[in-house]
Amino acid sequence: MNFIVRFSVFAMLCLACFLEAKAAALPETSFEEVTDKLDKNGTMFIYFSPDSSFKLISEHFKLFRRMVADKEDFKPEDKKAADEIFEFISILTDSSGVPSIDGIGLSSVQTGKKMFRGRLYLHKREESGPGMIWSVLNESPQTFYMTGVMPADTVYAAGWFFQPRVFWKWLEDSAMQSKSEKVQQALGSIRKSFETKEISWDNFLDCFEGEFDLLLIADNRRKHPVKTGLKTIELEQFDFAMVCVVKDDTVFKALKRGLNYVQPPVGGEKHPERVEIPFSHPDLPWLKPVIVQEGNRLFLASNIETVERLLKPAELLKNTEEFKSLADNIPARGNSFEYLSPRLVRILITAFKQTNESPSRRELAESIEHNFAIGFFGVCQVTEDGFISTFNTTSDPAALLAAKTVLLPAALNAGMMFPMFNNIVEKNHRDACAERLKELGFVLKMYAMNNQDHFPEADGAKMIDELVQKGLLKDRSKFCCPSGKPYAYIGGYMETSNKDIPLLFDFPGTHGGNFVNIFFLDGRVQGFEMHINSCVELISFLHRQFNYPPELYKQLLEKAAQLDAGK
Repeated sequence: MNFIVRFSVFAMLCLACFLEAKAAALPETSFEEVTDKLDKNGTMFIYFSPDSSFKLISEHFKLFRRMVADKEDFKPEDKKAADEIFEFISILTDSSGVPSIDGIGLSSVQTGKKMFRGRLYLHKREESGPGMIWSVLNESPQTFYMTGVMPADTVYAAGWFFQPRVFWKWLEDSAMQSKSEKVQQALGSIRKSFETKEISWDNFLDCFEGEFDLLLIADNRRKHPVKTGLKTIELEQFDFAMVCVVKDDTVFKALKRGLNYVQPPVGGEKHPERVEIPFSHPDLPWLKPVIVQEGNRLFLASNIETVERLLKPAELLKNTEEFKSLADNIPARGNSFEYLSPRLVRILITAFKQTNESPSRRELAESIEHNFAIGFFGVCQVTEDGFISTFNTTSDPAALLAAKTVLLPAALNAGMMFPMFNNIVEKNHRDACAERLKELGFVLKMYAMNNQDHFPEADGAKMIDELVQKGLLKDRSKFCCPSGKPYAYIGGYMETSNKDIPLLFDFPGTHGGNFVNIFFLDGRVQGFEMHINSCVELISFLHRQFNYPPELYKQLLEKAAQLDAGK
């Protein structure tokens, strides 16, 4: 018995010494520093030390670098260039400040019926240097201009107090340290492109004073018809604006010179000087991009009306109940902010529903709308020992995180299956397309039999009217590929013309941009694998196959150009 007692005491002492030695060997973490910044007793409380993850990523990066260096089919100069780029990436990473992060924390507490406050904290080691991510943002939190002028129908906005000069110096210093000629040439080409326009790249960077803002507005009072395939849907007018603070007009003049813009004379009332960017789209008539400088703010916006709304704000987002609840107890000053309205997802889902009649797709859309149409507003602040982001959201971050944990593997599996599924769907489209072309070709042959062997004269879709008038075609939608895109038709030929003339075919891009079905004059339907972007390129491709007579080739090119112009 005494032996057993003595042995037990000895064993306990050994165990105690082992545990003490092991405890002493365990690395210290930033758990206390990080969790002290988080909200306790909520729906989520997470601490994560990224050291092991960073180490794993670093080891795999080195392994991949060695694999490239060992490839026997690489030329010595290619290996040298690849190794320099790897070194550049390595230096960028080491000096970015990311490796100095030694703790990440995330918490969430419910503050109302459908409101949650979250905190995300990134802690950095005391002995670590500044790092790019810690110095590229302005040192102290500041008041945001944009949050005070955002229109009430804003659906997304983000802002940063960003220093381009710091970011550019980080890239140049890293390129110099890596001694990568490729990277230095790429950076040098940017400088050179400015110098060719007699613009100082250094003055351009120094002109920015910090605040950059991005804004997306969905005006539900203005809706426009937008064509999507065979359907036309009603969509809110989307406007955008990028706004930055500048010291003077250096950036504006540089952009004006870069676009070779000449200011038209403006009479009467004085307007801010602007640069109008050429853009035209029949479905987006309100998009008339402009660059405007007013005072110390430079605007790149979808149209001049959007600029005027920001310069002379009326109905403001900050006065709406939705934004007030999202901004409750969120810091007014920071280094960056982000806002998201649940309207954005709802608008996109509504558009998706209008273009899809499949019950399963509509059910999926409704599920996405229910779970992900959330409101969000958060402000990030740089502190002496890291970043802290405080945000309010209308959905529990814990639930969203759990959903992502479940959905991400499913999405990856689906992502691997989609190519196979898409290949099957595309093959079915191609086969159905070929059958439809045969049907339409038969109709064209019937037309020729009744019109002294002449096919319809009118090119393109105008030919449909003639077929309908003669009762040969009842359903106009038959003149479209099953994928929903219309066919192209080349008219004016006879049954006795060259048998290799493409009478009817897919517009390039119908089948993913790499396949075209063609109905030829002799009645055959043939599919071709090709990478083309226009009907003219299609005729050139066929000419290489069939060697058309010069006069016929010239006619086909002219008709193809007309089809491209009227597409």
